[in-house]
Amino acid sequence: MPIYLIGTLDTKGRELAWVRDLLQQLGLPTRIVDAGCLGEPVIKADVDRSQVFAAAGVSLEELRSVGDRGRAVTAAAEGVARLIRAAHAAGACDGVLGIGGSAGTTIATAG
Repeated sequence: MPIYLIGTLDTKGRELAWVRDLLQQLGLPTRIVDAGCLGEPVIKADVDRSQVFAAAGVSLEELRSVGDRGRAVTAAAEGVARLIRAAHAAGACDGVLGIGGSAGTTIATAG
């Protein structure tokens, strides 16, 4: 079962890639979850941001057009929480690790 690595891949993608690579060197599977909204991801996600926001019942395009960072963080936290709960309920999650500043921590902690 994978370890879910959560972050905003526009600002923390390189750091998540580094952690992913370390875990994979130890033989641990990972799934990267992109909870970002604005900038372009610097690495590829296993669970992309459109999936995160869809799980929260909102589209990425809608959040971008509104331009409200607080709303985006709230939606990302809700979407991540739903996705992680579903993975855990299916027996498909061995752990969760988040990397971020205050917003990224809020999002990952919800998971």
